[in-house]
Amino acid sequence: MRYVVTHHQPTAAVDSIRGEFTASGTVSLAVAKSNRIELYNLAPEGLKQICDIEIWGQITNIVEIKREDKPSFILVTTDHPDPYLLSLAYRASPSPHLEVVHSTSLKARAGRIAEYCQRSIVHPSGRIAVTSAYTGSLKVTIFGEEGKGKDIDIRIREQNLLSFAFLPLSSPSAPPTLALLHIDHNGSRHLVTRSLTHIPEAGTNKSIASIDVSEPTSHIPDISIEEIEDMWEATTVVAIPPVRPGGKAGVVVLGEGQGRWFGIKEEIADPKGKRRSSSNASSPTHERGKGKGKLAGGREECKVGLPWGRIVATCVVDQERLVIGDEYGKLYLLALYRRQADGPVTSIQREALGEVPSPSSITHLTSSYFYTTSKCGDSHLISLLTSQSSTTCGPSYVAVVDTHLNIAPISDFVVTDPEKIGQQQIVTASGKMNAGSLRVVRSGVSFEELGIVDQVMNTRAIFPLRRNYDAEFDLYVLVSSIQQTVLYSIIGDEATPQFEEVDKSETPGVVRDGPTLAAGNIKGDDIVVQVTTNRVVAIDLITLTQKYIWVPNAEIVTAAINGERVVVGLKGGYMVHLIPDFEKFEVASDWRSPPSWGLTEVSCIALDPTLSDALKNYAAVGFWGTNKVKVFYVGDATHKFEEMQLAEPLAPEDHLPVSTILTTFGANNRPHLLVGLGNGTLSSYALQSERILGRPSVRATDKKTFSLGTQPVMLTACKDLIKEASIFACGDRPALLFLKNDRLTASPIKLRDINAGSILHCTQFPSSFIFASASNLLIGRVQEAQKIDIRTIPLGLDTPVRLSYHKGLRAYGVVCQRKELNRDTDRETYSSTFKLFDDITFEHINNFTARPDEQMMCVTTIPDSTDEEDSDFFVVGTYEATGAEEDIGKGRILMFEEVPNRKLKLVVSYDVGGCVYAVTHVGANLAASINGTVQVFSIQRDNDDVQLQPLAKWSSAYIASSLVSRGNTLLVGDAMRAICVLRWTGATLESVHHDYASLWMQTLESIDEGGVIGAELNNNIITWRKEGKMERDGMWYFGEGINRFRKGSLSSSSSASKGILVFATNTGRIGIVASLDDQLSLKLSNLQRNIGSVIQGPGKIDHAKRRAPQATPGLPSVLTQHTQAMGFIDGDFVEQFLYLEPKSDEVRRILEGKNQYERLNSPYGELVQTLEELQRLH
Repeated sequence: MRYVVTHHQPTAAVDSIRGEFTASGTVSLAVAKSNRIELYNLAPEGLKQICDIEIWGQITNIVEIKREDKPSFILVTTDHPDPYLLSLAYRASPSPHLEVVHSTSLKARAGRIAEYCQRSIVHPSGRIAVTSAYTGSLKVTIFGEEGKGKDIDIRIREQNLLSFAFLPLSSPSAPPTLALLHIDHNGSRHLVTRSLTHIPEAGTNKSIASIDVSEPTSHIPDISIEEIEDMWEATTVVAIPPVRPGGKAGVVVLGEGQGRWFGIKEEIADPKGKRRSSSNASSPTHERGKGKGKLAGGREECKVGLPWGRIVATCVVDQERLVIGDEYGKLYLLALYRRQADGPVTSIQREALGEVPSPSSITHLTSSYFYTTSKCGDSHLISLLTSQSSTTCGPSYVAVVDTHLNIAPISDFVVTDPEKIGQQQIVTASGKMNAGSLRVVRSGVSFEELGIVDQVMNTRAIFPLRRNYDAEFDLYVLVSSIQQTVLYSIIGDEATPQFEEVDKSETPGVVRDGPTLAAGNIKGDDIVVQVTTNRVVAIDLITLTQKYIWVPNAEIVTAAINGERVVVGLKGGYMVHLIPDFEKFEVASDWRSPPSWGLTEVSCIALDPTLSDALKNYAAVGFWGTNKVKVFYVGDATHKFEEMQLAEPLAPEDHLPVSTILTTFGANNRPHLLVGLGNGTLSSYALQSERILGRPSVRATDKKTFSLGTQPVMLTACKDLIKEASIFACGDRPALLFLKNDRLTASPIKLRDINAGSILHCTQFPSSFIFASASNLLIGRVQEAQKIDIRTIPLGLDTPVRLSYHKGLRAYGVVCQRKELNRDTDRETYSSTFKLFDDITFEHINNFTARPDEQMMCVTTIPDSTDEEDSDFFVVGTYEATGAEEDIGKGRILMFEEVPNRKLKLVVSYDVGGCVYAVTHVGANLAASINGTVQVFSIQRDNDDVQLQPLAKWSSAYIASSLVSRGNTLLVGDAMRAICVLRWTGATLESVHHDYASLWMQTLESIDEGGVIGAELNNNIITWRKEGKMERDGMWYFGEGINRFRKGSLSSSSSASKGILVFATNTGRIGIVASLDDQLSLKLSNLQRNIGSVIQGPGKIDHAKRRAPQATPGLPSVLTQHTQAMGFIDGDFVEQFLYLEPKSDEVRRILEGKNQYERLNSPYGELVQTLEELQRLH
């Protein structure tokens, strides 16, 4: 079986709304990613995330359900094949979270999926929601007081809805009325209005079975768009409320080229008791700016030209202003002008605002602040300025306040390690429209370098010092090497910070003639304690002189300070506990290792630097010889050293303990013991303090190990100056340790050759780190404690579609396609380029532009006949865009090689009779999929002359869209007939196996020995295994389009898995597929079954049903023959088991199963250990 798990969650942002979700009167922002809802508070410093919830399905849109004097709900609509309507409510306890209060399935047994409009809208009253999911049908939901709803399906004549909205009618007795923009059977676009009839009154239990839609109403007479403007492709209708009650309301219809406002006719009460129309038939024609108003057949309307791309996002700021965005990211303000406040709109004026990534939604937050989401670029919190500023996109009123990264859609990626540091990174071809980019995704935290102090040699320890213990900022930095100690003063301001070495004459109290083992401020006094190998010194920080001193009888080998006490380890296995007094060091207690321990020495000591109530009276001590770590109770002057009696004794470590940390960190201040070993391994334990027979004791649980290389691991507490991060581990691969979902997680930092590190918090560098290398000090800031660090290389309108890595050239070759709109002629132009980027700096090295009307499709690197790594060719496949893409008859194979100065030279341009969908190499030969064929070419070189010679051709595919080579085997993905396995004999291509099932494969890759894995058009993952012939052994609905599988690993390998692949999707998800052995597969399959019977998704969605293979409705397929998924373990789902309380009822039910046959044979601890081992994959 295959284990599928997420490494990086989807980032494509679908929608956003502003509402009072947390409390009445408190504004919040809800953001819909492709599979989850995130809730943010609006804080003075920006957006602050409160909570989120994962949704099982692809979200299409979200809407606010308003409630009078109560927090609003969030209405979520999900997409086919299993669409749902969910209502979410915010709950503050026991911890902030979103809860499903109503859910209903939108799935119909029969019906054609809505082609243009799959979304929901809510009436301003908050009682009624209307959802479009199928053609010719709407689902109406009537909500009660607590968010519970009743649903009914109603039929409408408008088969192909483009957009719809509730009319903003002013009369409270007027029935809810819909404006429906649709395409009729002749392809003409119409705008009609229909009212919902027989809506039960609020607070009644009247049946909703009689709810229906009326005949077209006269609010807006049936409008044929083509009659108004020939060839106008209207796409969106937006309701515009009146400026004041009783005024003229309307709708704005937007489309390519123009927008129009249409007035709403509404029957209102006459003071004399008669009924009259609210429309004013004598309204004069008025023109202003670029829009004009007119009367046409009794209609009140006004139009404005929109010489932009397709409008994809709208935001009604108020009754007179709209902000709209087109597909190219251009933002515009539409101002609606009225001659009278309660009259119709007489003109519309437009104003260009600036540019953002192509928006999927625009939300007005407050004042001049807006939030823009994007499916193909970053989401932004922006502010609209009162005057223009210069940007790379020209003059703009848009200022970006905050950015939420989005790496979707990922068209292609490669897994590389260009710096040879043993840490893999993913380079993705991301974005679309005006937001094309390369993204470098690493496992680790984002580190921002702020400054360097040069010529600081061989540093082994760093100790920041403050004026006193309670001071906010650090004032000095004590730097220790093996031979000496140096004191630096931090001076200057934030703009011009300086590290200045303090002269010996100015600091006579600092011991400089040897290494410093520990140093720190003491609580309640203006002193710093410095521990060297032969003394402990108290230094007055006002006079910088020695205040008092303690000299031991033996050499000091290690020490720890925590603000209240000093514990030193002496040669010979001794320890002494010192309490600094105002005049001397008080020896509180001492201890010597017992003779039964044999020859042993103290190797490291740790005290809790946070002085937490749980751990401030304890010390963790590591020992040479036994490799053990002991926890001691040190107490105060009335207590002696007392070894903690561990309820679960710690086994000796695998290597010498060289550093320890005893501290609490994370949101719940959980006590932890961490041990850094001499072989580059880190061990961690969760601690629970308790009392046994009246004596203090500790229970150590949840042991985890992390490999940080081979060098000794030194640990430093960070005192929670940065969110979530608490411990810095220094080794071959420095890392930050933080709690994620109450479990300790290690996140690497991209630094090399670091010998020491510490937190640094001064006015010049607040909340920063200081690291020491062999020759300098590096100061920087961790942006966020996380598992992923993302770097962006923007490409703008150049959308990367394929990329490949050239090891010899140390560069990435990227195929880009460009779609550009000429806003003067309103015509779109297409072009394609092949770009070269440096693999470290991502500097643009070179590029090659394709011919006009030629598009590049694929790229790879293949060796020439010399088979040398640095002599690889870049090979690019193209096709000629003739306008009839269903019968492409021309294309080229282009081959490039390196010339001096890292430039590219085109050495081969070979014409072929079709589109080159994919290229790869089989041996030293080139293989290409061209339309429905696979062709093999030999590469002939004669000095500088390179030629392609055709060798073989296979022509049994419909469209050979994917091509993968493994040795002498070629895997072919067919657009209509699944896969074919070909064998290259050296002269011919032989068909080994052909699966003729009607599966449209998107991408393929080999897995295990002879196995194949692929993703198909309906978002299923399918696997084949070779047992004599290729047979399907896995079918699993994933729910997102996977664009590429690649062989590679992103973290330390797990011994529980093999055959690891990385994949990327169009929503920005990066995931892992790993093969499991039969025994582990059976164990996890049983666990997955039992978890599925206990845990359901939001809306009570069954996990087994969610993962069952899906096919296009109404079409027979091998997918519909299987009602259950097979061959896969959902890693994200089964790993939820780790975050359940061990003694909870859920865990008990999972372990016991529904009956004796489902009882799990593995105990709880073994299952946790297995899942933690698999967690290392991601």
